[in-house]
Amino acid sequence: MVQGQMMVSRRVSMLLFVTSGCWSSAVFAQSVQPEISFEASAEVTYDSNIARSSRERAAARGLSREDERFIPSVELQIVRPFGRSSASVVARGGYEFHRRNSRLDREWGDISGTANLDARFCAAELSASIAHRQSDLRDIVVVSSDAPEAQRNARTTQDYVAFLSCGRPIGLRPALEFGYSRGDNSNPFRQLTDFRRKRYLAGMSYSHPILGEALLFVSRAETELPNQSFIARVDEYETEQLGVRFERRTGARLHLTAEIARTQIDIQGETPLEDAGITGNLSMTAIVGPRLQAVAQASRVLDSRADTDATYFKAETFELKLTSQVSERIRVESAGAFTNRRNVYVVQVGPGAIAEEDRFDVSAGLNYMVRRGMQLRLSAGYERRDATGRAFDYSNTYAAARVSAQF
Repeated sequence: MVQGQMMVSRRVSMLLFVTSGCWSSAVFAQSVQPEISFEASAEVTYDSNIARSSRERAAARGLSREDERFIPSVELQIVRPFGRSSASVVARGGYEFHRRNSRLDREWGDISGTANLDARFCAAELSASIAHRQSDLRDIVVVSSDAPEAQRNARTTQDYVAFLSCGRPIGLRPALEFGYSRGDNSNPFRQLTDFRRKRYLAGMSYSHPILGEALLFVSRAETELPNQSFIARVDEYETEQLGVRFERRTGARLHLTAEIARTQIDIQGETPLEDAGITGNLSMTAIVGPRLQAVAQASRVLDSRADTDATYFKAETFELKLTSQVSERIRVESAGAFTNRRNVYVVQVGPGAIAEEDRFDVSAGLNYMVRRGMQLRLSAGYERRDATGRAFDYSNTYAAARVSAQF
């Protein structure tokens, strides 16, 4: 699911995108070419620990840690211009077959639509998305998370956003946004984490072709937890942010984005709780040499997740990704990430809680263009979690092969 602060960051990126030259041309009378594309793919994946847990917890869950999956899928994309405005729809769907853990077999799918409306001096965007899939097994729920019948769960999330920005492409542009999202679980054991969220954002951006783009923003998210009050005595929580963001491009070789904000979380319920801190994000994309691209990112967040039992968490993440275009047909990728997360609970939840965890992820992939419209991707990786309580520690090695054809 999309979290309050993470969603704010994504939409703040869009606000800056509005003020940048590339988005200004998109909003202000840039022609959009009509497009219809269809892609079919098939993927085979091996996991040494698909349960994402220790051997003991996997046995309690009734899961085999080692498994192979077969995932056929399709994707349809439609883009249509309407004068100065445009609309697009992307729909994807498929099915996951497990060789050993067949009770995890599940359909999955998502659909999203966007309408960009250009009224010359003002620009608006309306977007909607729905996603449906099996829950990630490494997400721990405090109520009966180890019960075998609790592992099969379909999680459906919805997100709706309305955005408005007015002004000239260069100079000041005020912007407003409203969003609504919700998450629902099919399994009664998991419905503790159902949520409803409203988001509000206001910002003032400034754009200059040489200096770059800057944005001052304030945001508020109100989240209701309809099924938690009886156990955690939590009715809702609020997240507020006041921050500034800066973005600058140096030709096509360097793209820098920086954000800093004061974030505050207020927990409403029988045991009120308030926390605040400085959060931020620093991201840099650089073209190194004629064929190599490097993307580095560091972030610190204070946020709340509605898919685990923690009331909220503090996390620092560091990521690096390298992409090399070896030839016209071959592209090679490698990536690494480290995350430290500290969870905070309104009430003592017993031994089923993770107070702190470190996550390590490394991966590599090779993309080969068999012919025009047909791609072969090979990938492999390793992930590990070290957490308070050995029962939550795990490591997993995975490998996948995927072939896709576009029509």
